[in-house]
Amino acid sequence: LMPRSRARRRAQHRTWKHRRRTLSDSRYPISPPFGQHVIVHTASSHDRESGPHLILFDGECSFCAGWVQFVLARDTHGTFHFASAQSHAGQRQLAQVGHSGADLTTVFVIRSYTSGHATCLTRSEAAAFIASQLGVGWSLAGVLLRIVPRRLRDAGYDVVASYRHQLGSSATVCLVPTAEQRQRFLDR
Repeated sequence: LMPRSRARRRAQHRTWKHRRRTLSDSRYPISPPFGQHVIVHTASSHDRESGPHLILFDGECSFCAGWVQFVLARDTHGTFHFASAQSHAGQRQLAQVGHSGADLTTVFVIRSYTSGHATCLTRSEAAAFIASQLGVGWSLAGVLLRIVPRRLRDAGYDVVASYRHQLGSSATVCLVPTAEQRQRFLDR
């Protein structure tokens, strides 16, 4: 093997220099040249579109409750917080973004709800956004869902929403959240 040229080593050095992470970090599989600190861009809660985001769901729907449990299990960064759309906290958050909250056939996602520039997503746009924030496999599903024209997505969403009470389990099963999960619910 031929030795690397000095210019090539410097170019590689600059590349590694723009990535920040220590060598002792086990998530970084390859050590950088010259044994220095490096910067690696990874998806963090800060990269997840400046969360936290609030999911408002129908609190009387067992399908919706199961769906919240699905999101809780996959949201390892704690990006999402939750509230029932019927609760006082949910109604207050909806009023702040200009929605009445009377429509319980949709899920609401209030992006960056703790900031002054919160925006509200509904129906299939909310579902695609949630999927895009859950991790690699689900973010791909969110991207693929957004390829479909919004009218078709919303029509499919409306079909599922109209049968959501029949899709949920007939037995009333309530989530008993852990202390950490309980902190993510506004209507505790």
